[in-house]
Amino acid sequence: MIETSDEYRVTLQVLSINYFLFLTTAASVLIFFLAPRLCRNQFFHFTTGISLGVVLSVLILTFLVQRKLRVQWFSWITLLYSLSLYFITSTWYNIKDYMSTQYLPWLVGYLLTSGLVSFAIIYRMGAPTNPRTINLIQWTMQGMSLLGIYFSSYNQLASLALVLVLVVWNMIPGAVRSSANTRFRRTFLKPKVKLLSEEEYISQRNEETRKALDDLRKYCQSPDSKPWQTVTKLSTPGRFAEFIQGSPHITETEVMEYSHWESNDDTDEDSDSRSNLTDDEVGNRSFDGQADH
Repeated sequence: MIETSDEYRVTLQVLSINYFLFLTTAASVLIFFLAPRLCRNQFFHFTTGISLGVVLSVLILTFLVQRKLRVQWFSWITLLYSLSLYFITSTWYNIKDYMSTQYLPWLVGYLLTSGLVSFAIIYRMGAPTNPRTINLIQWTMQGMSLLGIYFSSYNQLASLALVLVLVVWNMIPGAVRSSANTRFRRTFLKPKVKLLSEEEYISQRNEETRKALDDLRKYCQSPDSKPWQTVTKLSTPGRFAEFIQGSPHITETEVMEYSHWESNDDTDEDSDSRSNLTDDEVGNRSFDGQADH
């Protein structure tokens, strides 16, 4: 309670969710699963190297100078590395002051210079190709993402459980995970199959046949098909030439023969069906026909 003679006002702000921590968790989970692909992507190596070069350019420059002059590690670390870390932390905490118009040109110049130098160094060295180096980069990324998941939640038990689930899932063989993913998709994400009607089937059949004939005609007109060799093997080369020029692939006579054969086939099927009927069934059909008539 609050007991006072002055007027006062008490407000309570309830924050149901911390969006920054939630986005950190989501990004960490995404990086954990994308680490095998990112560590083998050249664009990722260039962007990461340039970013590290811009942020840690002072430390990198100090390391290169120490290597060139061959100064003892202990004396160099105690002096220049300490100063480099001091400049980096000071810049981080005073970044708003450095963004003013007085220091902005210097900041932009520093970013451009360090970025170009970092790009040149990475371009000269190239992306890592050793499988062990790539594996180390992948494990480092996944380890950092697991730390991000663990420290991005106030509920440490839940974040730890999520970390353990990701670790166990990553330890499962790829074949088992692929099989489980396939079964999940077939069970819960089964695509809807739309059956075609007879009109749609006929229309699609005619369209696909026309496209296939056009493709065949274009191929026969190209030099890759060797048309002269093809003509020597044909019994009717004139018809082949007409087809290439755009004539139909079947003649009117063939269409009439096919229609006549189809009508005869339907008649034979009807006669076969009548021959399989018993005398009673034939009588009933005749009686029904007379009744209808």
